[in-house]
Amino acid sequence: GGSIVVFALPIGEIALWTWYSSGNRRYVFANHILERASDALSRALSSAGARNLDVARDAAGHVSLVSLGERAGLGRRGVNNLLLHPEFGSWIQLHALITDAQVAQDLAPMSDPCISCLSCVSACPAEAITTEDFFADECVRYVASFWMPRSRARAVSQNAYIECNACISSCPIGRLPFGLDGYEVIDERA
Repeated sequence: GGSIVVFALPIGEIALWTWYSSGNRRYVFANHILERASDALSRALSSAGARNLDVARDAAGHVSLVSLGERAGLGRRGVNNLLLHPEFGSWIQLHALITDAQVAQDLAPMSDPCISCLSCVSACPAEAITTEDFFADECVRYVASFWMPRSRARAVSQNAYIECNACISSCPIGRLPFGLDGYEVIDERA
């Protein structure tokens, strides 16, 4: 037996949502903080004799952090395919650790905070969201980086940018992080 420990960081200001590049490494600052927290938790578990694996780093692309967040009771998958928390909306970043230690669960699964307004569907400049499906490839063309053609990401500095956040910022659940309002995505097709 073991446990999966899922934790999240609410995005309360622009610095946490910004992508930075350092050499060949690109990262969202919130994920950098979550990785440091995961390292500390991993060291504590290891010192207690438990083995563990950082899911976000070591199983990226193979395990859905949104699904793990749902199972941990942190929120529900929204129409925009992101975890939707009742207070923070989709303005959160997730991280997870698998351990062979037994960890008590203290959160009950929550009800769906989505009010089915479909604002995310109409706001998506990539038309990647429908009421029936989410098209990840179309989304990636817009959020991947401000260096990509067609990308709607916005440069903050030479080594930093803000992703497209149209589906998240249009959602009435949660609130726009401090300082991000100047970097909202504009639909250039209109």
